[in-house]
Amino acid sequence: MGGYDSIEEVKELWRKEPNDDVVFRAANEDIEEYPPEVQKIIKEEAERRRKVIQQEYELAEVHKKARWQKYSWEGVFGFLFFMGAAVTGASLPIKALMLAVGIVIGSMVEAIVQSRKKEKQRKKE
Repeated sequence: MGGYDSIEEVKELWRKEPNDDVVFRAANEDIEEYPPEVQKIIKEEAERRRKVIQQEYELAEVHKKARWQKYSWEGVFGFLFFMGAAVTGASLPIKALMLAVGIVIGSMVEAIVQSRKKEKQRKKE
């Protein structure tokens, strides 16, 4: 079997390859240069790495969306309070104060919403 003692050694070497590009290139472009049993290992490792990369991407998207939603409550309430002050003709310091109050209220609403979601999850379990 080439220069390797066992198929397990080949699996371990491909798993330890630090560069994803090397694995993907071997799986897509250079695959014919390897014996059939090694081709299978390379394809499996490339697929495993694709899944890991996809999961990392999806996790990043979830975190990105969660950050946006977290700040939306504060932003909405802050905007509403600021606009309420602006419509009534309040001075700039009062508008700023109302913006701050809206942000605080928005964060409290967010905390209430999150606690109710957790409560519902506990009831389902």
